[in-house]
Amino acid sequence: RDGTAMMVHKDSGIFRIEHLRGRKVAVPNRFSNQRLLLFKVLNERGMSFSDILDDLNYSAQGVIEAQNGNWSVLFDNTYMSLTSDSRLHLGPGPGIEVHADAALWISELAGLYRLGDASPYEVGAGVRYADLRTDTHIATLPGIHEDDSVTDGVAVGRATWPLSERWHFRLYADAGTGDSDFTWQSAATFLYTVDGWNLGMGYRILDWDIGGKHGADITLEGLTFGASFPLCPR
Repeated sequence: RDGTAMMVHKDSGIFRIEHLRGRKVAVPNRFSNQRLLLFKVLNERGMSFSDILDDLNYSAQGVIEAQNGNWSVLFDNTYMSLTSDSRLHLGPGPGIEVHADAALWISELAGLYRLGDASPYEVGAGVRYADLRTDTHIATLPGIHEDDSVTDGVAVGRATWPLSERWHFRLYADAGTGDSDFTWQSAATFLYTVDGWNLGMGYRILDWDIGGKHGADITLEGLTFGASFPLCPR
């Protein structure tokens, strides 16, 4: 008896689900039946919410690492801010303005142990936490604020191989579960050492199959550039 329909403007050029790629879609809230149905039909067509979300304001990442002998502790933080402006069309006319702000905060704390003084391999474990906050404003109605978070335990591995006196190549991977169904991360980085600094360039993928009551997946990937320096030189 309760039906759900997606409404688009007659001149939008949207006739199939695939035409939503690169568009913005308004749903009542992240736990609504409409959002779950949209997730289902996107998944059936090999798409995800990342195909219909854009407008990244900025992103920042910082990593702090402490070492003592063969032991290391990593504290990794990533923050992303996104904004979406669209119009909700309920019939003929200009539609209703919809403005949404989203902030994603991801933190990971992990401990690693090097398998021998000269070994390139390190193994360990850690915990990863994600917090997603959204604020939605529809026309002059009161804003809707939502805050959701998940925490997972992960197994961690890292390996660093010297390529020359100044160049190194590093692989990092972790995987685990907890509040989410499954999460994993992988990164490959080339490091160049000069005057005590490490300059890095690589590629990083972070995937979160959150599932459950959260009903969402997160996939972040792209090129990484960075620089590191020792706070307490040896």
